[in-house]
This record gives sequence, structure tokens and C-alpha cells, in this order.
Amino acid sequence: LTVEAKDIQLINGDAGVTGLFTQAGSSSTGNGGELNVKTNNLLVQDGAKIDANTFSSGKSGNLTVEAEDIQLIGESPNGISSGLFAQASRDSTGNAGNLTIISNNLLVKDGADIRNDTFASGNAGNLTIQTDNFTVESGSQIGVGTFANARGGNLTVEAKDILLTGRSTSGTKSGLFTEATSSSTGDGGDLNINTTTLQVEDGAIVSARSLSTGRAGNLDIDADSILLNNNASLNASTRSNKIDPQGREQATITINSKDLILRHSSNIFTEATGENVVGGSININSDVIAALENSDISADSDNFRGGNVNIITKGIFGTQFREQATDKSDITASGANSELSGSVEIDGLEQDPAETLTQLPSVPVSGEVYQACQPNDGNQSEFYFTGNGGLPPNPRDYLNSESVDVGWVSLPNQTGQVSGVEKENLQTPSKIQPPIVEATNLVANKNGDVFLVAQAPNGGNSGISSGFCLKK
Repeated sequence: LTVEAKDIQLINGDAGVTGLFTQAGSSSTGNGGELNVKTNNLLVQDGAKIDANTFSSGKSGNLTVEAEDIQLIGESPNGISSGLFAQASRDSTGNAGNLTIISNNLLVKDGADIRNDTFASGNAGNLTIQTDNFTVESGSQIGVGTFANARGGNLTVEAKDILLTGRSTSGTKSGLFTEATSSSTGDGGDLNINTTTLQVEDGAIVSARSLSTGRAGNLDIDADSILLNNNASLNASTRSNKIDPQGREQATITINSKDLILRHSSNIFTEATGENVVGGSININSDVIAALENSDISADSDNFRGGNVNIITKGIFGTQFREQATDKSDITASGANSELSGSVEIDGLEQDPAETLTQLPSVPVSGEVYQACQPNDGNQSEFYFTGNGGLPPNPRDYLNSESVDVGWVSLPNQTGQVSGVEKENLQTPSKIQPPIVEATNLVANKNGDVFLVAQAPNGGNSGISSGFCLKK
């Protein structure tokens, strides 16, 4: 099934029949067909859906959606979620197809979903999203999962900006997921995010998890900027003690970013529950890390050995390693007991500047350098006394009632007269020594003697000049 149109609107799926579908039916043995949608604007609302599914031994077809703008909004009155789906339904043995979404703007809100799941022995496909602006809010979920004994697929998101925010009225958290559910025995897939900015807030989550005997996938994030705010979390959890034949870790979080900020009880954590279940590791490489207002980074295990926390950063603020979690912002790697704790390593911090200071030797000043020449015309500096002008006579006196406001003072005219001002010539007392002034010029007198002076006479520039008024 291929649909190409300028605009597509699928609305009101309360009876579960509004939408675009390809299927491998329950009585068939063949594969389901491909489902391709290409449009400028796509709206799927109120329980309508686009779905590629298999109910038999045949696999379902792949679902591909390309659009400038995609809006997936709401549920039907009886709780059917709007959205895009590629699935292997219950009692099927065929695999689910892949689900691919390419858009400029993708909005999923009010309980609408994007899912690629298996509910039977057929493996789930992979879910890939490529978009500029990606918003998930109000309890909507994007995920790949297994609800049976088959393997869950991988979720890959490539976007310029990602915003995950809020919950539904029933408490369902918005977010991105790969999962092996509590009713499954299969392994969950990996979750990979590549973006410029990732903002997760108001209870939203990003999670790779296993709630049963299947192994959890891993969570990898590459982003310039990551902000977790107001009970947001990045997490990977497992209850599986199965050993991967290839030696891969499970429930491990790897983050590469320029800045990583956690605020208001937000968390990055791996969690292991069950006998002999090892906690996943957390690997963070970020230029700057800040965790504030009881925001934690933790790799803990309730019943066995904790995971490891490895951090490479130039600066870390508001948090520190602690043996156990507190009401402050913590970095922990606790196990069932102190002997089963994981490790915490923080590398790359810039050295304290005070530790690298070198005490310089004290060098006495051997002489004074100052300007030796007087101005050519022999005039002295002048001070114009205009009265108090609203100030006390000197800094140690109080302002008294005789203080008066003084208007603007006229500068001397060409004849040297000052209007309304008493002029006093002040001579520098002989006991006051000229200040030490840094030398900036070299000058030579008629005899060839060179002197360091603060300023070359007659406005000369730096360098060696000759024929000036300097005397021996």
C-alpha cells in the first residue's frame, strides 16, 4: 500500500477501523505487504492509526512515513491510541517489520504512540526516527518492546532538537523506551540517540529496561547539550542474570556531550534487582556536568554487585561521590553490601590553579626612573579653587550648612583669564619626592649618554633620540 498526497488526515478511530493498514492475516502463511506514506502534512488523531501487522507465520511488512510535518494526537473515547505501529500480534510466529519515520517536525502528544512490538514468538523490528524537531508530551510514548519470548528491536533517534515532557492525566510518563516487559522472556533492544539538544522534563523518561528474565538493552546518547529538569530521568534497569554469549554488558548508559545539567530531583541511573544480577555501568564524557537540587547519578544493585560509574569531565558542580544516597546530589555505585559496591572514577578535572603556582624570587629595585625635563615654557601646573561645591573642605571634615552649590567653571580663554574664579599657583614642596614612573623610552643627550625616561620630550615615540634638554 502506497499513499502519496499533499495532506493526509486520519481522524476518529473509536471503532478501531480508521486508518491505513497492511496485514498478514491469521489464516495466511504469506508475508504482509509494505506500507509507504509520503505527504507534506500528516495528522493522525483520536484513535486513528497507520499499522503494518502480522497475525500469522508470515512477517509483517515494513512501514515507512515521510512528511514535512507529522502530528499524532490523542486517544479515542474508549482508549485506543492514535499513532504509527509495526507489530507481530499475539499467536503469530512471523517477525514484525521495521518502522521508519522521516520528517522535519514530529509531534506526539496526549497519549498517542509510536510502537514496534512483538506479542508472540516473532521478533520485533527496528524503529528509526530522523527529524529536525521532535516533541513528545502529555503521556505519549515511543518504544520498541517484547511482550513474549521473542527479541525486542532497537530504537534509533536522530534529531536536531528533542523535547520530552510531562505525563498523562492517568500518570503515564512521556518518553522513549526499549523494553522487555514483565510478561516476556526475550531480550530488550538498544536505545540510541544522536541530537544537538536533548531536554527531558516534568517526569518524562528515557529508558532501556528489562522487567523479566530477558536481558536489557543499552542506552547510548550523543548530544551537544543535555538538560534533565523536574523529576526527569535517563535510566537502564534489569532483572536478568543471563550471560550474553558475546560478553556484552546490559543496562549500561553511555553519554557523550558538551554540557550535562540535572535539576530538581532528576536522575541518571542504572538499576539491578534480583539474585546475582549485576548493575549496569554509567559512562559519561562531558565537558561540564552540574547536578543540583537532589539530582543523582547512580549505578546501584539491590541484591548483588553495583555497577561502575566512569566520568571524564573538565568541571563537575553540585554533586560528589558518596557511599549511599542522601538528600543532596550524589554519585553512588552501591551494592547489596559494602563489599559488593561498584567503583566511581572521575578523570580529566582541570588541576587547581593554586597547586601549580611557582613562588617568584623577590628582585629589589636598584634605582628610580622618572621624567627629568620640565616643560619647555617653564609653566607650573595650576589648581583652580572654586569653593566647597557641596563637599566638605577635606575628606576628614563633615559637610556643614555653609556648603554651597557651585555652577560650571569656565576654562581659561586665550588671555589666560578665568571668569569668577580665584587662580592660585601651587608649587610642589621640595620635601615631596617625584613618584616612581615606569620607563617607556630611551633618549640620548648631545654627549651621547643614554637615559631611561617615562616619556620622550616633545612628544617623541619610543626609541633612541638625540639632542634633547637632558643634562648630566
